[in-house]
Amino acid sequence: QQEHPTLQNELVLLVPLQVADAANYFNLYLALDALNIYDEAAILPKETKSDFTSRIASLCTCIWTVRLADDPERIIGDCALHHWNRTKHEIEIGGALFPVYWGQGIMLHVFKLVMKFAATTLEIKTVVGSTQTNNVNAQRMVHKLGFNIVYADDKNTVLKLNLGN
Repeated sequence: QQEHPTLQNELVLLVPLQVADAANYFNLYLALDALNIYDEAAILPKETKSDFTSRIASLCTCIWTVRLADDPERIIGDCALHHWNRTKHEIEIGGALFPVYWGQGIMLHVFKLVMKFAATTLEIKTVVGSTQTNNVNAQRMVHKLGFNIVYADDKNTVLKLNLGN
């Protein structure tokens, strides 16, 4: 995993994921898995909280917990950079929030902070996002950031943004 700093603006605080966050982080995906919105569960059968957190962190270049700036102890989601293609200066971005925080513009702030980090620190030129085709809210949010659809079928949609650096 790449070393990465805490990122912050007036609304959100992004803190690198630590194993000490395992209980709260696990609860995020327990809540999301309960909604049955993904093709497969994020948490593996019999996976402990710390094993889950370590496994997810190991799959990412950088991963942050999302917190509100005015409530810095409460983890409300995550955002990660993964599948870094150093040759193409391309990386994938993804994130999730507890459902109670959906539709509030929080992830827009999160993605802006993480993409600025990716451009300046990792020299990323293209950011890729993948989501389920029926996740119109996620697609609407990344369209606001300038992402365009490069592939879509009945299950998955892939979007890209050229950062122009």
